[in-house]
Amino acid sequence: MLFKNIAGQKCIVYAHDAVADAPKTSDANNITANVSKDGAASSPSNDVNPTEIGGGLYAFDLTQAEANCDLFALYAASTTANVKIDPVVAYTQGGAVPKATPGGAGGLPTVDASNLIAGVQAAGRNAIADALLLRDVSNVEASAGDHSLCYVVLAMSESNTVDQPGMLTVYKTDGVSEFVRKSLRTSPDADAVTGVC
Repeated sequence: MLFKNIAGQKCIVYAHDAVADAPKTSDANNITANVSKDGAASSPSNDVNPTEIGGGLYAFDLTQAEANCDLFALYAASTTANVKIDPVVAYTQGGAVPKATPGGAGGLPTVDASNLIAGVQAAGRNAIADALLLRDVSNVEASAGDHSLCYVVLAMSESNTVDQPGMLTVYKTDGVSEFVRKSLRTSPDADAVTGVC
């Protein structure tokens, strides 16, 4: 993965000797590359020759400017006969996954042994729960479905069976706009509900 517009990254290529059918080693001084950003015309890599890693692998150091694109392409070639190097084409990661260490400042959160977000203490979790309990259903009633928690809250506080006989009519928090209407099943032998304790 390449990070967009971040310095200090490397692009690794593999050099293959097509005649020997083996990795080509000790060829760094003969390998050069061009870089294309977002499909534009290419220009020579800032790193004139790569650093040999071993086993036919070579690393080009990329500048921040070379990584400043959404679509990155590097194609390398060797002046040594019969050496083949495939191009490297990659979409950069534009910031959705931070480069910072997970769990560190600016990094992705991690979880503890209980699968809770590490670093979020009980007070933080309680604050989230309190905010959830305090949130008014009026904030979501315009888009909530009739099988949502919003419906349950409204059915308990803003409904009746009088306005539409044989129906449970649930209203929005304004008490006027209808949220949903549900058919009721009744039994003549059942006791009427007169209140909630």
